[in-house]
Amino acid sequence: MSKAASPHSDRVRAHRKQFIVGPEPLELIETWVRVDLGDGLYLSHCPDLETAGAVDGDGRSWTLLGLAAPMRPGDLDPLDALAEASSVDVHRCYAAWSGRWVLVGAGEVHMDGAGMRACYYGSDPDGRSWASSSPALLARRLRLDADAGVDPRTLRHERGVSWFPPPRSRREGVYRLLPSQILDLREGRPRPRPLTEPIEPDRPYAETCEEIAVSLTESVRRAPDPGEPLWVSLSSGGDSRLILAAARAAGRPVRLCTREGARSSLGDQIVPGRIANDLEYEIVYLSPNPVVETRRALVREHTGGQISDTDVLHFLTGIRDPLTGITIGGQCAGVLKGRYHVRRPVHYDSPRDVALGLAAAHGEPPGSSAVPALTEWAEWAWETRGTLSWPDRFYIEQHACGWQSAKEQLYDVDGHSRFFVLNSAYFFGLACSVDPSIRAERRLLGDLIRRLAPELLEYPINPPAWRLGPAVLSHLIRRARRRRAR
Repeated sequence: MSKAASPHSDRVRAHRKQFIVGPEPLELIETWVRVDLGDGLYLSHCPDLETAGAVDGDGRSWTLLGLAAPMRPGDLDPLDALAEASSVDVHRCYAAWSGRWVLVGAGEVHMDGAGMRACYYGSDPDGRSWASSSPALLARRLRLDADAGVDPRTLRHERGVSWFPPPRSRREGVYRLLPSQILDLREGRPRPRPLTEPIEPDRPYAETCEEIAVSLTESVRRAPDPGEPLWVSLSSGGDSRLILAAARAAGRPVRLCTREGARSSLGDQIVPGRIANDLEYEIVYLSPNPVVETRRALVREHTGGQISDTDVLHFLTGIRDPLTGITIGGQCAGVLKGRYHVRRPVHYDSPRDVALGLAAAHGEPPGSSAVPALTEWAEWAWETRGTLSWPDRFYIEQHACGWQSAKEQLYDVDGHSRFFVLNSAYFFGLACSVDPSIRAERRLLGDLIRRLAPELLEYPINPPAWRLGPAVLSHLIRRARRRRAR
């Protein structure tokens, strides 16, 4: 066990790991790399952003921004898969790529399965199209008035709709690409793409569960190698337990970290240490520190106000500063648990009904600016609906793409990379093939851990404090000693 290194790293800086694509190179930041993509487009990006290039079977160039790996055993690595694909079929070759990435080429922008590396887009006063991972940089490049067209709604963590629902953003004129869309930069508008691989509700549960387990193992096994063990941020919950189980099944060396703080339950603070001690993992305790006030301005500059004050607290206190390399995480695990199937029922008779029902289920008032934004999303989802249920689609396109990815964009500022094991259209198709009632009971999540690393189920998942017994007192003593030693 070890405690976190001193916080407040000087590595952090605004617009780290961001990119922008448009009809000319971006000149706002001198240190950025500028690449001629052809088709009258230029890519400008932070040099710390992972990039790789490939030429498809039709001779057109593509650039992969971020980290990607295949989930299906036997699939080609991403660049090799691109080399064999035709330009019009590129969206098929990446359906089973996990990670966090954006793919740019042939005048188009494609996102990862849930849009966890976000993409915003809009047109400048000359009618030219631009796209970027940064809503703040994009607004500047589009020459939008700093005070005009800003959604006045104050975001509150876990109160109401705590994000600006895509396809809108906080700024008028800046739009958010949905995971069910591909952006055509030549036309300046999106077109549909499948949000999941085919959903097969009649498929045997055991078969589906086994395929998911195999795919998670493959995703971790083929995740990029940073030259050091991968990090797993472990709590007492089931999502991070599943990622650790996949790492054990894949044989990848990992280090554990766990957060301490006011929002961490006693179970979150005790169970990870037990697992680390028993299974001989290194574990680092990440403790909050006093807020660094100078970081508030950096947050505003970097995010464009896309996330709530509570969601930036971990960054303001430097709790993640000690992390380097890559963390593999369980983001998108909500589909395994049928997350929105267990909320208050919503009527799906029209897009407006959907928007009002979802807003009400979150405690958002009918007059909120979130309602027209959700209505716009529901109209798109209505036009492109298939077999995916409304609750699952809401989770992927709003909770994951709308809320989670905005937080992830902030985490880019320290250069630490995030790789999401469960994030692909292939995985979503498998998970959503399982009956929602089975998922909502957490049966699928438990069965996956049991298949991958059954020993991890010997430790309680999200236990109440009373179940921890004398361990609570011992933990409090150890925590006090760690804090005195800092």
